[in-house]
Amino acid sequence: MGISFLALGGAREVGASAHLLVVDGVRLLVDCGLRPGLLGEAALPRLDLLTEPPDAVLLTHAHLDHVGALPLLRRRFPGVPVFATRPTLRLALEVLLDSARLQAALGGGLYGEREAARSLLGAVEVRPLEPFEVKGLRILPLPAGHLLGAVGYRVEGKEGSAVHLGDYSLTATPTVEGAFLPGERVPVDLVVSEATYGDTFLPARKEQVRGFLEAVGGVLRAGGRVLLPTFALGRAQDLLFHLLEAMRTGLLPRVPVVLDGLVRTITRAYEEDLLDYLPQGLRNLKSQSRMPLFLREGVVEVRHGRHRAALLPERGPMVVLASSGMLLGGPSPLWARHVLEEETSALFLVGYQDEESPGRRLLELKQGDELLLPLNGEWVPVRVAARVERFYLSAHADRAGLLNLLARYPARLTLLVHGEMAPLHALAKALAYRPTRIPEVGEWVELPLEAPAPSPPAPSSSAPKAPRKVPTLSVPVRVEARKGLLLLHLPPRTDPTSLLPPGDYRLKGERVGRVRLTLTPSETGPPPANREALLEEALAYGARKRGRPPRAHRVVWREEGLERALADLPRTHRARLEEMREVLLALLEGGEGVVFLLFGRERPLVLPL
Repeated sequence: MGISFLALGGAREVGASAHLLVVDGVRLLVDCGLRPGLLGEAALPRLDLLTEPPDAVLLTHAHLDHVGALPLLRRRFPGVPVFATRPTLRLALEVLLDSARLQAALGGGLYGEREAARSLLGAVEVRPLEPFEVKGLRILPLPAGHLLGAVGYRVEGKEGSAVHLGDYSLTATPTVEGAFLPGERVPVDLVVSEATYGDTFLPARKEQVRGFLEAVGGVLRAGGRVLLPTFALGRAQDLLFHLLEAMRTGLLPRVPVVLDGLVRTITRAYEEDLLDYLPQGLRNLKSQSRMPLFLREGVVEVRHGRHRAALLPERGPMVVLASSGMLLGGPSPLWARHVLEEETSALFLVGYQDEESPGRRLLELKQGDELLLPLNGEWVPVRVAARVERFYLSAHADRAGLLNLLARYPARLTLLVHGEMAPLHALAKALAYRPTRIPEVGEWVELPLEAPAPSPPAPSSSAPKAPRKVPTLSVPVRVEARKGLLLLHLPPRTDPTSLLPPGDYRLKGERVGRVRLTLTPSETGPPPANREALLEEALAYGARKRGRPPRAHRVVWREEGLERALADLPRTHRARLEEMREVLLALLEGGEGVVFLLFGRERPLVLPL
C-alpha cells in the first residue's frame, strides 16, 4: 500500500487546508479549513473527493483556514473522530461560532452556530509529545509554535512513516514557544511542509517589536490613533502583551487599548481558560504580579455595535486591535474607514497579507490614493491619508526556519503546501538536494514501498578480512568535520561522487568518531546569463522592502565560496549571517547566487539571485 497524499485544499494556495494522508491503509484527514474572505462553495475544500469517511481528523491548530469546514465534514461523516490539543479545541469553538455569525450576516451561510458547536462534540484531546494510536498507527503530536496549542503530527506505521508539520515557527513569542526541533535527524518517508514565506528571510523579531513600539509611540504622542488589523488568535494577544508591558514600563504613554471583534472573544478565552497552556514565563508573571495578563486597566472591550459606533469617531490617542488581519471582514474595515482618512493616525499591518486582500493592496498604495474596503456588503473607496507601515511579526517560519526544520527530517519525498506559487517554487529550488514536489488540489501523490536493500553476507570468522581501500583524491579538497558531519569543500563544478564512494569513514586526528558520508552530485551548470540585471533587481527590491536603499551590498556566487564572502563583511554583519550558515550553504549549493544588502547596523537582508 505504501503512503498516499491527497490535497483537498491548501495546495498552491493559502486557505482551505485539508490534506488526506494514507498510511497502512488508514485514512487521516489533517485539518479541514475554509478560504478566508470567500463565501459559499468557493470557500470550501474539495470535500467531494472524500469517497469514504476518513478514519480520523487531526487538527493542527484553530485558525479558520484549518478548521472552518469541520462542521460540513461532520455533517457528511457524523462518526469521524477528531483529535486536537485542548487549546485548539477551545479556540476552534470561538472561531467556528464567529464564522457562522459572519456567514449569516453576509448571506452565505454554510452552517449555523448550533452545528458549529456540535462539530467539536466528542473530540479527543491530545497532548504535545505524548503519542496516541489510530487503528494501529502511532501518532506523535509535535509542538509547532505558530499558535497556542498548534502541533504537527508524526505518523508511524508498519509500511512507512510520515510527518505533517502543519503551520510552524521556530521563533518564540510571549504566548507560545517555538516549534519542536528534534535533537537528531529523524529520517521518514514523507514530509509535508508549509511554504508561506519560502522566498523571504524575515527580519529579527526583537528588532521588529522594538521598531513597532517606537512607531506606535510616535503616533500616540502626536495625538493620533493606531489601528492594528490583526489575526485574532495569537497575534492579537502577542501585540496586546507588548503594548501593555510598554505602557507599564513607561516606554509608551498610557492610552485606551480597544479590542474589537473576535480579538475580544479570543483574548478573554486566553485570560480565563487557557492560562495553564501559556509559556512558563507568562504564568510566573501572572502569579507574581497578581494582575491580569491581557485584560488590564485601560483595555476597552467592544461588546456590541452601539459601543463601536460611539468609539469610531472619537479622536485622540488610542490603539485599536480589530479582526480581521487582512481587512477582509470583521470590524477592522469599519475602523480603517475612519483611521485611514486621519493624517495624524496610522494603520500598521503586522502579519501575512493574501495577494488578493485589501491589506496587500494597501501596502502598494501611497498617500492620497484610494483603497476599496468591504463595508456592509459593498466595496467602498476610502482615501489614504494616514501613515501605513508593515511590521514582520509573522507566526510563520521564514525561509531560514523552513530549511532549518526540514533539515531535521530527511525524507524520500517532501511535499510543499500552504503558499503562493512564488514562495513554493523558491523553497523547492532551495530543497533541490532532496526529492521535492508541489502538489495540486485533487492530485494523488503515491509513495510506493521500497524494497529493502539486500544485506551483504556476514564475513566468516575464519576468513581473512580484506584490507580497506582508501580512495586517493586527484584534486585539492578541504575537509571539515563538525559534530559527525563531514563537509567537503571541492573546486567548482566538481562531482563529489566521482571522488569518494559513500560509506563509513573515520577521520585521522579528528575527535568526531565514525561519520557516514553520503554524496550526491550537485547541480552544475553555467552561471546566470545576466548577473548585473539580477543584482539591480535585488537592490531595487531591497530598497522597497526597507524603505531606503542599502548602504552597501555584497554578492557571492557558488564558485566564490561563502567563507571568503563573510570574511569581507563588517564584524556585526558577519556575526548575524553566521547564524544562517547552513541556510546560506544550502542556497549556494542549490546553484544560486546570494546578495547581502547592508542597512547600517541592522540585520542584513539576504536575497537569492
